[in-house]
Amino acid sequence: MKSSVYIVPSFHYDVVYLQDYQTYLERGFAILDRALCLLESSSEYCFLIEQVILAEAYCAGRPDRLAKLKRFTEAGRLHFAPGMYVMPDMNMPDGESLFLQISEGFRWLEEKLHYRPAICWIADCWGHPAQLPQILTRCGFKGYAFWRCMNPDLRKNHFLWRGIDGTTIRTHWLSKGYSPIHFPDTAEIVNAPDQKIFTSSCEQLETLCREFEEIGAAGHVLLCNGGDFTMPQESASATLAHLRSTGLFAKLELSGPEQYFDSLDWKNAILYDGEFNSALQGTFSSNIRLKQQIRECAFFFNALERLAVLTGRPWEKREMLLKQLLKQQFHDTICGTLADAPLNDTLRELAACLRQLEEARLELGSSAVPEKNLFNPTQFDRTEIIRDGDRPLLLSVGPHASSPQRTARVLSPDGDTSLPQTFTNGFYSARLDAEGFIASLKVDGGELVNPHAAVKFGALTMQMDYGDLWLHFDAPLSGGSPAAALTQNREDPFDFPDDSGLVNRGTFRPEIREAALVFRSPELWIVRQTGRLCFWQLNIDFTVETHFRSDSPRIAYRVEFTPKGKHYRIRAAFPSTVGADGAVYYEIPFGIQKRGRAVHAAQNWMDFSDADKGIALLNRGLPSNSVDSAGNLLLTLFRSAAMEYKAPSEESFGTGVRHNFEYAVVPHGKRNFAALVKEGILFNAPLLETGCRLPRAFVPEAENIMISAIRNSEDGVLLRLYECAGLPTTSSIHIPECFRSCLDVDGLGERSGGKGFPVFGTVPVELNPFEIKTLLLLPNRKN
Repeated sequence: MKSSVYIVPSFHYDVVYLQDYQTYLERGFAILDRALCLLESSSEYCFLIEQVILAEAYCAGRPDRLAKLKRFTEAGRLHFAPGMYVMPDMNMPDGESLFLQISEGFRWLEEKLHYRPAICWIADCWGHPAQLPQILTRCGFKGYAFWRCMNPDLRKNHFLWRGIDGTTIRTHWLSKGYSPIHFPDTAEIVNAPDQKIFTSSCEQLETLCREFEEIGAAGHVLLCNGGDFTMPQESASATLAHLRSTGLFAKLELSGPEQYFDSLDWKNAILYDGEFNSALQGTFSSNIRLKQQIRECAFFFNALERLAVLTGRPWEKREMLLKQLLKQQFHDTICGTLADAPLNDTLRELAACLRQLEEARLELGSSAVPEKNLFNPTQFDRTEIIRDGDRPLLLSVGPHASSPQRTARVLSPDGDTSLPQTFTNGFYSARLDAEGFIASLKVDGGELVNPHAAVKFGALTMQMDYGDLWLHFDAPLSGGSPAAALTQNREDPFDFPDDSGLVNRGTFRPEIREAALVFRSPELWIVRQTGRLCFWQLNIDFTVETHFRSDSPRIAYRVEFTPKGKHYRIRAAFPSTVGADGAVYYEIPFGIQKRGRAVHAAQNWMDFSDADKGIALLNRGLPSNSVDSAGNLLLTLFRSAAMEYKAPSEESFGTGVRHNFEYAVVPHGKRNFAALVKEGILFNAPLLETGCRLPRAFVPEAENIMISAIRNSEDGVLLRLYECAGLPTTSSIHIPECFRSCLDVDGLGERSGGKGFPVFGTVPVELNPFEIKTLLLLPNRKN
């Protein structure tokens, strides 16, 4: 059978990677200059631009080119895919950030080019959670294309992907990556060792067509003509004319991905349920500071959006700050796969972003009355411990409300502070040993700590790790290999025994030098441990504080240490009694995914539980979570790894830089996903200081309805909700009485033509399992 071949000319744009932003921006400009020349000189030439951040900068730097970009998009020859602001990692950013990536990119494309992308083209991300079909279709995408993280048991070129809520999206696997076809050219191929480049000869094309027929739609082939910063090849049209003259192909044309998607018979496509995770697991903990600060910025930004709605004040610099935050979610940035120069630039940009968010907090929360209030940016009633100098205070705050600090109650030290001790509240009973570790943890009488484990519950541990920024233990990554396109879900156990006994692949345990119950009141206990992790010259001193609250199921950990040396990783271990029948669940953007016992990226938490009991592990910007076959919950805090073979990357070892980590465990009986989602949000969304007194607002009645965003829009207030526990739910949300009506809108906040309905202080909502719903609240203009 003769094949119809669709070739998509493009290039993969790295916002930062081995070089800094400005260097790559200049390369990107040169590539776009060449692409526009080819679009002018050849009537059949097409080109695809991935990320809006580049197009926006290009038009700002070369404003005379905007008219050309618009002319070629209108002619159907210049394409944008995915059309997000950057190509983010799809696992680590929260779900709301993914919506913002799409809406910000689409907004610019609509305003400047009157263009709307149809295909979400994710050329180089290694993980695709099962809520993407719903997120993407709610923003108008018709298809999804990806390369890395294909399930080895599937290996199909095109299929229908069904997400956890039941939404399906047409999906294509770029099995040969984004750089297979290269037309004759003398220009240097950038990053050649990490790419598999094919020629454009008849023999090569025929071979590729046969290979695609084995895994996909017979007679229809999609090939990429590009690579990392690959200059468009002037020989494309002449080469295609020669290839067509052979008569070997039914069709051979340059196009965008939408034309290929439209050519396929989707009625007979196979249906795939689930997700595409995980791969390149070392990236979940490399350059951990980036992940922590990006998570902090995202939660801070979301909280300020809510504060702006509740105070009714304009946020003048919102768009500028949003773009800064979205830029940092670029996949190589948040994954930490950066050389020294871009890494240092990114850390400076994140520090500036946090300063500007603080300035916005002062601006939005200012008041003529000089009173210090604490704002709760979540939908939950909460009681938190805050600090007034050295004094711990207990303060209660309502949902999306604020409370004066003067109403907080001072916690007074009281009682025996010797160890061992037993702490008991309404959620669990924890027996602490003389070293400050939890020796026993019981819920409803059931024991959760494995007393026979090789390590104590909550202990910090260290392993030698000679991997690079992508991979645990092994390096270098062969980035263009067939294996690099697949998932790599091997168990990552607590100990790595070597059968020969020659190599020490074990785990080094901590030495506790001092442990004390440093604060005890009826409401709060704080246990402090100081110690070290040591192997020959690797000698890392640490401090761990464990916080126990009388009114909370969370047992919170705060860790500090300064890394020294190279090539190791530090993990916190929690050996459990959850048996072989225990299941592992991860929070993903807008949902929950059951996974195997390998390393995966968690949003706010991972849970390991059986029918009767379990332990949830909450994290604050620490996504690398796993459970091994022995029932150990494992959280990677830090990796000392780099890529010296590629570029200067000494900074990635983190030597001499003080690191701080926060995580928590939640012991529980029968699992309650809504309760875990709540605890994860509360753990990541601290109270914000404000001068304003704000009443309760935006409160869902059902515990499994979560509010993802409350933000001002042109017409009113956008309210995004989702069902978090996999349960069909009919309920309502209490809203301020200033709103008179409500509209269902799409994921971009655009009206779909339906009529609004009146609201009187509550909004009725009906959600299917894991459904995401976006509402537009219209205010009473008299108010």
